[in-house]
Amino acid sequence: AKIIRRLAQVRALLRTQKPHAVLGTGGYVSGPTLFMAQRLGIPTLIQEQNGFAGWTNRLVSRRARAICTAYPGMERVFPADRTFQTGNPVRPEIAAMASHPPTEAERSAAKLALGFDPNRPLILILGGSQGARAINHAVREAEATWMAAGHQILWQCGRFYIDELNAQFTPHPDRRITAFLDDMVAAYTAADLLVSRAGAGTLSEVCCASAAALLIPSPNVAEDHQTHNALSLHDRGAALHVPERDAAQVTGLVLDYLSDSSKLEGLRAGARALAQPRAAQEIVDHVERLWTWKP
Repeated sequence: AKIIRRLAQVRALLRTQKPHAVLGTGGYVSGPTLFMAQRLGIPTLIQEQNGFAGWTNRLVSRRARAICTAYPGMERVFPADRTFQTGNPVRPEIAAMASHPPTEAERSAAKLALGFDPNRPLILILGGSQGARAINHAVREAEATWMAAGHQILWQCGRFYIDELNAQFTPHPDRRITAFLDDMVAAYTAADLLVSRAGAGTLSEVCCASAAALLIPSPNVAEDHQTHNALSLHDRGAALHVPERDAAQVTGLVLDYLSDSSKLEGLRAGARALAQPRAAQEIVDHVERLWTWKP
């Protein structure tokens, strides 16, 4: 009964607003809207952000006029003649990094601006706005070893963990713990290696920033899509992938890669090759084409 009511509400909204096109990004909210738009003859476009297509997007793709994807190989799931690899939109300042990967001099200057020693490696930890328990636990176990090796840590732990970690650790010039990071361009530029979850937006930024990344996907997401995202980069030499159950391996992997600049540069080159800084414009271009599309 609920779905019938929702479809009726969507139908009324679409008839009132009379959109020229409808764009959906997946999930339970976009499904009824795309379905009803297709029933009413309104052109639809899907933007699949992840390396694994959700059931909603798979279902409505049959009648969608264009499917914009973030990763290669998605034509195995969607109609190949209407599938376009555009990438995911990222903030303009991050997209701009794709045309100018950070030099070593710029990396050193960014470290200094963030209050770190410009001549020693910096590990960037990204836990997201809320934080990632498994990543924070792994870093808690590893940080003494990393710092003993002369490495520095910029640890974005999330708002749920900042008080706990500040109470546990005494201040140290080689370790900065923060709930949020306001300047991601500076953080990406300064980092020699980052440890992160594998959300679609983050990975698109990693590629545009030509960042060397170690990814620990969250297993607690719909259809395990973060693992598929991480493997899409890992299989192309663009990132390291460590399942959450093996997060203890992060300590040694970080030391291994920070001791070998050729390994870091390999990851950066792989990420750079997957960057799609014009994603937002390309998606808009596809939306505009829907207005003149003829079956």
